[in-house]
Amino acid sequence: MRVLRAVGGHFTGFFITSVVMYATQGHFPFWLAIWGAVLAMQAVSAIPAGVVLLRKRRESEGRAVGVGTAPNEAAPPALPARVLSPIEQEAARVRVLIEKLGSPDTKGLIAEVDGILKLTADLEARQADLEEQTSDRERAMLAKAVADARARLERADLDQDRRLFERQLEVVQGREEAIAKAVRVLERLKVRREVAEHQLKQLRLDLSRGAASGLDVPELSSRLQFIRYEVDAREEVKEIGAGRG
Repeated sequence: MRVLRAVGGHFTGFFITSVVMYATQGHFPFWLAIWGAVLAMQAVSAIPAGVVLLRKRRESEGRAVGVGTAPNEAAPPALPARVLSPIEQEAARVRVLIEKLGSPDTKGLIAEVDGILKLTADLEARQADLEEQTSDRERAMLAKAVADARARLERADLDQDRRLFERQLEVVQGREEAIAKAVRVLERLKVRREVAEHQLKQLRLDLSRGAASGLDVPELSSRLQFIRYEVDAREEVKEIGAGRG
């Protein structure tokens, strides 16, 4: 929906601008063709999102129809349960072991585990979003846009054209730099998840082998807090935002 809304907003802005320019000048300026080409590329890239949304809507409507089926009709197949990620599985096992300790601070320790899972889900969502925006296809399209902008600038004769093409080149090069930064951030997000997963596995091992007798509650709490810090990606998110000024 986020992708489709962005395309819709872009289409609306393009349509309104076209109407205003034609009403005031009596013709469509040449730069609308450049905008239209960019808009067409964005619309093509949004097709997969539209297909997924349409398929989910049809599945939802099919399930709604299935609710009112007769008793002798076969029920629709159940949707497969979501497969837990490795870090979610480890956190669930650590949670069970903490509950078995019977510590007075069990509730607080469980809250720490839940905090880790919440940050992990947020980290996974950010990682998926960055992977979509920095895919090989996106980078290839951007490289072509940069090359096209340079070629237009080299062919421009009028000062007005040069200013426009210089601005276009500045914009696409800025996005190219932002994607390069996002790729580096994406690598760090992956490492954060891996480190947190290994720490949870080590904590589970310590709890399982009877080391809990030598692992007091303050130490256990500090280790959980450190794991939570590992999956807190706020610094990386700030770094991406800093490049958008």
